[in-house]
Amino acid sequence: MQLALRIVGMIVGFCAAVIMLIIDILYSLSHVLGRAAGVTADASHFWIGLLFTIIGFIGALLAPFSWGASIVLMLIATIGFFFVVGWWAIIPAVFFVIAMLLVYRDRGEAVRRTRRMPSGV
Repeated sequence: MQLALRIVGMIVGFCAAVIMLIIDILYSLSHVLGRAAGVTADASHFWIGLLFTIIGFIGALLAPFSWGASIVLMLIATIGFFFVVGWWAIIPAVFFVIAMLLVYRDRGEAVRRTRRMPSGV
């Protein structure tokens, strides 16, 4: 069961990264079209959102190998994306939080298993 939760966390993290990419594209597209129509003057932050999407994807990719790096990267992507798209970031954040909890929970089982082993083995 040690690797199973990390794999599920990786899959959920991939889903969050895809949702994050879709939201980033739609958010940036709406601002570009609004600027072309003269409705809004907000700047588009597509490349910064794409950077956070890649960071979240790499964090999800690292889940089976390094739980600590995975959680930190997904957390950075989640928090950073709030600055790019505002409250729309809640949608992928829910998925990233679930992925982080799954990866962290699996880490706890691995730590408990190593504590039960006798020191002479």
